[in-house]
Amino acid sequence: LGESLASIQKFNTPLAEATTSSLAALKAYSTAEQVHTSKGDAPAIPYFKQAIQGDPNFALAYSQLGQTYLQLGLDQKAQQASSQAMDLSSGLPATEKYLIAAADAHIENNYDLAVQAYGQLSKLLPNDSEVQYNLGLLSENHGNLPDALRSYRKVLAGDPKDLEALLGVGRAEIKSGNPQASLDPLNRALSLAVELNNPQGKGNALQAIGVAYQFLNRPQDALSNFQQAFELRQKIGDKRGMASSLDQMAQIEQTIGKPDDAAAHYQQELKIDKEIGDQSGTARALTNYGDLEQAQGRYDQALDATKQALQIYMTISDQTDQVTALNNIGNIYFKKGQYTDALTNFQQALQLQEKMSNPGNLAMVLNNIGQSYQKLGQYDKALASYLKTAETARKAGDRAGAANASDSMASLFGIEGRYGAALKAAGESYRNIQQLGNKDETAATIGADYGLALAQVGRFDEATKPMADALALARTLGNNALIALVLNHQAMRSFYAGDFQAAGSLFGQARAAAQKAGAREQSLVAGIGAARVQIRTGRAAAAAGSLRQKDRRVTASRALSMIVHGLAVPGADGGASGAPTPGAPTVADSAPDTQSGWYERLRAWGLPVSDLVKVVGDLDGVREYIAHYGEHRHDPPYEIDGVVVKIDQLAMQHELGATSRAPRWAIAYKYPPEEVTTRLLDIQVNVGRTGRVTPFAVMEPAHVSGSTVDRATLHNVDEIARKGVLIGDMVVLRKAGDVIPEVVGPVVDLRTGTERAFEFPTHCPSCGTALVREEGEVDWRCPNTRACPAQLRERLFHLAGRGAFDIEVLGYEAVVALLDSGLIADEGDLFSLTADKLVTCPFFVNKQGGLTVNAGKLLANLDEARTRPLWRILVALSIRHVGPTAARALAAEFGSLDAIAAASAERLAAVDGVGPIIAASVIDWFGVDWHVEIVDKWRAPGVELGTGRGTGGPGAAGDTRPLAGVTVVITGTLAGFTRDEATEAVTGLGGKVASSVSKKTSFVVAGENPGSKHDKALSLGVPVLDEAGLRLLLAEGPAAAGAAAGATAATAGP
Repeated sequence: LGESLASIQKFNTPLAEATTSSLAALKAYSTAEQVHTSKGDAPAIPYFKQAIQGDPNFALAYSQLGQTYLQLGLDQKAQQASSQAMDLSSGLPATEKYLIAAADAHIENNYDLAVQAYGQLSKLLPNDSEVQYNLGLLSENHGNLPDALRSYRKVLAGDPKDLEALLGVGRAEIKSGNPQASLDPLNRALSLAVELNNPQGKGNALQAIGVAYQFLNRPQDALSNFQQAFELRQKIGDKRGMASSLDQMAQIEQTIGKPDDAAAHYQQELKIDKEIGDQSGTARALTNYGDLEQAQGRYDQALDATKQALQIYMTISDQTDQVTALNNIGNIYFKKGQYTDALTNFQQALQLQEKMSNPGNLAMVLNNIGQSYQKLGQYDKALASYLKTAETARKAGDRAGAANASDSMASLFGIEGRYGAALKAAGESYRNIQQLGNKDETAATIGADYGLALAQVGRFDEATKPMADALALARTLGNNALIALVLNHQAMRSFYAGDFQAAGSLFGQARAAAQKAGAREQSLVAGIGAARVQIRTGRAAAAAGSLRQKDRRVTASRALSMIVHGLAVPGADGGASGAPTPGAPTVADSAPDTQSGWYERLRAWGLPVSDLVKVVGDLDGVREYIAHYGEHRHDPPYEIDGVVVKIDQLAMQHELGATSRAPRWAIAYKYPPEEVTTRLLDIQVNVGRTGRVTPFAVMEPAHVSGSTVDRATLHNVDEIARKGVLIGDMVVLRKAGDVIPEVVGPVVDLRTGTERAFEFPTHCPSCGTALVREEGEVDWRCPNTRACPAQLRERLFHLAGRGAFDIEVLGYEAVVALLDSGLIADEGDLFSLTADKLVTCPFFVNKQGGLTVNAGKLLANLDEARTRPLWRILVALSIRHVGPTAARALAAEFGSLDAIAAASAERLAAVDGVGPIIAASVIDWFGVDWHVEIVDKWRAPGVELGTGRGTGGPGAAGDTRPLAGVTVVITGTLAGFTRDEATEAVTGLGGKVASSVSKKTSFVVAGENPGSKHDKALSLGVPVLDEAGLRLLLAEGPAAAGAAAGATAATAGP
């Protein structure tokens, strides 16, 4: 930004201070200043020269001539004139001497000397407008934007039509992150330049307005302004200004998807810079050309260009731009995944920046250092950098920088599982960026991150809008890497919400966008996400379901097989593959010390291992192996969707260790989804639990990725329009992540003219109610929540799920049968079912006329469900926004459903993890009469709606449960508990489960592969329990568990 506006940053000199013995010289000098004000730099040069001819010792004329040359990009001439001025200034009055010294410091790019000179001038001329203007310019160049604005506004208070001051205010507003506020002073400056017939001033105003439009996401307007500025500057011979305009034109062309035009303009800029000997401009062009190459994924070319720029900046001793270049080099290494190299360059940039009085890029560099530490797993150092970033940005009045810092902290807190803290930081960042009105990459990233933070605490509906806005902005910007990031966040929102089909589809879209952009990290994130969906919903689920069968005969009837990839024995390394650690007391000397060695040992023992494992010596071998199975992925006797790459040496695995989520010594490479074509026969819709109406494709059956597919979601009507599919089209079909069927788009060339557009229904296909779509929403919904059969069916299916009442027998067919038979009219009737009632429903009657086994199981499940914990009942009620996290918080705080129903919105919102939106949703739900009837119907047959002991939260006075007042943090994987089961076990006994470790934590339960929470517990002296310790805590209480933890620690000590 500073470079793009450089040509209008010129020091002004008070005429009254000019010292000369020649009246003719003074007259010429006066004319030069007037011409400069009205016409610009180039027309003023002959008059400055005339002044010097009239008085060869006219120091101030030499000084002003030097500054004028500087603005035209004639650096060598500028330095010569300024040097002559300095030589002639020794005997001048103090005011004039300091003016010349300040101008020379500006030409030599020595802002510290300029500050000293103008500090003296401000004492001598406290009310001089030119001194105030130049002080503003110095403050602006030093990044002290509040002081810059104050100085420029002092000038305007004396003369509202001061062109340079108006431009200064506009620039400072843009740099402060307020581009909208800059437009008024800049447009006034433009009008004034036109009125004065000052083409250079007009060009400068157009350039600055273009920059404002650039930040306001108005790329075409910005480009038009830069083109007009270029044409004006070309007419008056302002070559430095021409180069600056070309640079900005190229940046815009880069963002709107015209990289060839951008490259051509960068080359034209470089030619001009070299022609006028502008080394700084040459370096700037190389820097921005490097950015272009980086955006295209050509990282080596980007490094080469940016390193050339750095060498130039070092040659001309431009420390400010050295910082920029080092920061850019760090960014390139960061995107290459070379985080240590990135950190080294960021730290070098920081060392330079801290030596300078100019805070400039300090906030940005600190934030980048924090992100590098975060990638390297050094979270404490990352947080320290982010906090320093926020403080620096706020002091400099840089609201965008402060927003970035908060966003980075939110990301870190999310990785650490501190979702409440993540949401708070993300919310602060989002509010700041919204108030600024920026429409750029940063705004899109922050919006997506805020949506993810909302989703992580179960506020899925609230997460929709910021994510949708972010995606729309990313698409407007044409940035595929950014599109991939937002799609990945949207996919995680769907994943957290349990909508695995949508999650899989979004991960597939994200990966395609990432591959298009060459964004390897986002491609990897999408691949991992798709794998998580596959584990939850794909073929792995069928195998897991078979293994969970209580009847072993059912399991035995399934065609299951296994391949062993590891083992767990005494002495195993939990941070590595699970293979025994060489040298451990329980491991024999003959134990293999490599993963491949253990595969062979397992094979020798008769266990099934993969025949496709191969040990390679380098990354080229890895690439060759991946490429081979990319071409032969259907050759193995089972389906594959990728390749897992592991470090073979167990000692190195141990050294690399693992994060709380994954090992660092293994990574998966996922192949692109297989694509086939088939006919789109129809588009139909279904209605979900919340009334959302979702379209789906009905196709001719097609075999893709190992199964036959004839259905695929189309998400919403906007998605259909975006893909451009028509009923009757031949369409491209694939499985996102090799799991979720997805229509990619139509094969337009195969259209016959008989295809027709899909007309979205105006009324609910289930109940006939007119559909509605709220402002800002993409989905149409049926508002008939009580009587719509489809919504009722889905709500019943939901309440039977594992996260609610966990009624195993109440599957989809059973729900439909109960509704069709009239045994239940809504959720409230469920617990009134009896054997006498079930015998009237054919679904639950066997051929002999008696009840089926499943009927008996259903009645038994319902008896068990009557005593489920309160939080599960809250989830079962389908209250909008109330997921397991909020439900647990409300249950712990209030203890009974009646207490929750009676609480005020303020009381509900005050609960940690709830907030005003969920509180309002709870109030709204209990304000509906038929909702209350459901609760009363459940109460009558004995459903326990809470004990009333939770008021005030866990550990409140009067709570006599065994774990009242105990706070537990769980990290790692437990063999005998899922995370939810462990949480429920603790909270059911009055304890609280927290997401982060502090001195107030009572115990940390550490399973396999514990994360940073385990390390923090040790550093704070918090007792750490293994799984056996958790069972002891649940069975015998905190005293017994504490004693056991102490004994374990003593045994483990040196």
